[in-house]
Amino acid sequence: MRANQALYAQLHPIKESIFWRQVDGGHDALCWRGGLMQGLIDLWQPLFHDRS
Repeated sequence: MRANQALYAQLHPIKESIFWRQVDGGHDALCWRGGLMQGLIDLWQPLFHDRS
């Protein structure tokens, strides 16, 4: 978790679009299933938006 927080802190000043959400849990399917689809949508949205 510290590595993710450090990366966010380094990327934040460059004014790029950054989405950070910290969740309680581990790396099992029950923790990932809720945010996986939304995360992929957020990640790929700019690719589809540019085509319009």
